[in-house]
Amino acid sequence: MELMGIELGEILTRQVIYFVVIFFIGVVLLYIATKILDFHKRSFGKAAGVLIAGSTVAFFLGFIPYIGRILGLICFWFFIKSFYDVGWGKAILAWIMSIVVAFIIALIILILFDFSILFIPIS
Repeated sequence: MELMGIELGEILTRQVIYFVVIFFIGVVLLYIATKILDFHKRSFGKAAGVLIAGSTVAFFLGFIPYIGRILGLICFWFFIKSFYDVGWGKAILAWIMSIVVAFIIALIILILFDFSILFIPIS
């Protein structure tokens, strides 16, 4: 079966690979953030559990008009709070820190490649 000239199996394969890569990056970023914030009960397993639970609930809540994404974000913070046994403030700070760490890593990569990655023509 084809969709716009691309096999459906190829589309599904790309989506699965995309999910696995993004999931792994998210786990590493959350683990680094919890390490920076000195969470006592941190592990890659807990980071993976938070991402699986948070992403699943946020996905389904995202279908609720107007407030679904906000509820999904609050649930994601709740999972960080519950899995790591911290308060709301530290949970939100861990989420923000994972975003900051992602930006820092991206900046380092851009500096290592002399910002030339910005000028690659898109065909």
